[in-house]
Amino acid sequence: MTDIDYKQQDQKAIKTYLEKFPDGVDVDDIIANAGANQLRVYPILIEMYFDNKLEVLTESELGSFLRVKVK
Repeated sequence: MTDIDYKQQDQKAIKTYLEKFPDGVDVDDIIANAGANQLRVYPILIEMYFDNKLEVLTESELGSFLRVKVK
């Protein structure tokens, strides 16, 4: 039996979705339309941000990402 890496699948789905919007996209749109598990979207975006692969365009008052784009 092979193990399925769901996180890796979600990372690929999110990256593919982000690449469609070079000027940025709302995180709510990523959650709704990227095809990734909605509970993994924020952790993956945070990981991409710390790996310097993501630019945050808009943040909420509490610091959560609202609009992002790939670097």
